[in-house]
Amino acid sequence: MSNYRFSQLSENDFDQMHRSFLEAFNDYPVKFDLTSRQFEYRMLNKLNINFDVSYGAFSGEKLAAFLFHTINNYKGRETAYNGGTGVIAGHRGRNLIQYLYKMALTDFQKIGVKSILLEVLENNAFAIKLYEEVGFNKTKTLNCFKKEVLSTKPKKRNIEIKRATAIQDNFQSFGDYTPTFGDTLEQVIFNLEDESILTALIDGNLIGYLIFQAKIGRITQIAVSKDYRRLGAGSALIYAAEQVSAVPLTVMNVDCNYSDLHTFLINQGFRKSLTQFEMELKL
Repeated sequence: MSNYRFSQLSENDFDQMHRSFLEAFNDYPVKFDLTSRQFEYRMLNKLNINFDVSYGAFSGEKLAAFLFHTINNYKGRETAYNGGTGVIAGHRGRNLIQYLYKMALTDFQKIGVKSILLEVLENNAFAIKLYEEVGFNKTKTLNCFKKEVLSTKPKKRNIEIKRATAIQDNFQSFGDYTPTFGDTLEQVIFNLEDESILTALIDGNLIGYLIFQAKIGRITQIAVSKDYRRLGAGSALIYAAEQVSAVPLTVMNVDCNYSDLHTFLINQGFRKSLTQFEMELKL
């Protein structure tokens, strides 16, 4: 390890972080061909990266391995979320991630973090084994969906779809589905500049909402009040989002235990595109 310098990352490392991220994921099954602006959006907005708990292994001036984290309250616990782990070619097989996590765990315990979460592709056996060696355990199976069939315009109903400019207080009461860390309302607030909010109303009363990133077609949350389900509000929200999305809609990381949401998405023309595991390390 004497050939490496291990340290917390900082904003001054950002260009190097971008280059190393692209290099580390160059051979990954899911392509991450992000421009500098897209990477900045992903790290600073969507992830809301916390540099104090993000770490790098440097070989000379080159970032050879990295851990990108944020911290937020999730299910009532102070939780760290891993928004990026990577090692560039030529530096793999040297236990760099394990060493970086030794640093991270010490810092997390000092500041009261109770849990660390991440997601990993189900067929990435190497990464799963690495995380298990660090102390992570599989906690959920998560399915990701892509819309392959265009919606037809819903039949005229008394459901009105409107744009909103802010998250409303009663959004939390609509769903019986808990999103994964990155799609909670507590995280969405950091990315409101790039999120669009659609609301469904009957007689002026809010009955449902959809939050999505129109530029990339990614639905962050969709929920309809229990008293107004199966009336077409969900379909109307999906159709409205599809009309303004630049690309086909996607939904990421749906817990496989929520069969009703899976059925709804499939009925709307979505198809499963990949599966991931959520993994957790409790402190």
